[in-house]
Amino acid sequence: MHGQCPSGSKGTPSIISTSRHKLPQLFAGAARRVSEGAYVLIGNEKAMVTASSVMVTSCHTVDAAARLRETKLIEADIVSLACTPL
Repeated sequence: MHGQCPSGSKGTPSIISTSRHKLPQLFAGAARRVSEGAYVLIGNEKAMVTASSVMVTSCHTVDAAARLRETKLIEADIVSLACTPL
């Protein structure tokens, strides 16, 4: 997808987000899914809530979902909003 507009549309606004923070890359295969826009990062059949994350903040959302599961017994789906039209 090099050299293309992130959303695949040159007629709508886009944003490219970068971070200097040292954060883990969660899933190597997720990079190819960015063109899908929003996608399920972690699906859970027992989910009671859905948490969304944007780009590099996904690691924080995964951590928060783990804490919900451990401390409150609340299961979560996690959706990545990697490339969403504005």
